[in-house]
Amino acid sequence: MKLRLLAIVAVLVGLFAVNVVVAPVSSAAVDIFGGCKDGVDCSSVQSKQTLNTQIWNIIRTALTILGGIAVVVIIAGGIMYTTSAGDPSKVTAAKNTILYSVVGLAVAMSAAAIITLVNNYFG
Repeated sequence: MKLRLLAIVAVLVGLFAVNVVVAPVSSAAVDIFGGCKDGVDCSSVQSKQTLNTQIWNIIRTALTILGGIAVVVIIAGGIMYTTSAGDPSKVTAAKNTILYSVVGLAVAMSAAAIITLVNNYFG
């Protein structure tokens, strides 16, 4: 189980690295979600990014990875709960696994909301 989780984390970190290296074009042409702004030809814009865009790409990727990990842990907790066969200690461990992963996901989503709010206010 730990080996599978480690493999999943390694794949997600690899995807994170690819997203940072292969980032969208200049921030003058793209919105914060990576799409082209209206009236801008993205093919003619240089691929230089501002620091703000690079940081947002890193944060977005990290939050995507955290969300994926949380979903995997919730599924693992559900499997633990299903296979507990009524053993109170296993049921409690499974419920705690699900609870903590949901709380972690809520914290990650709150962090994304706070970062977006701060970015819109100061950006």
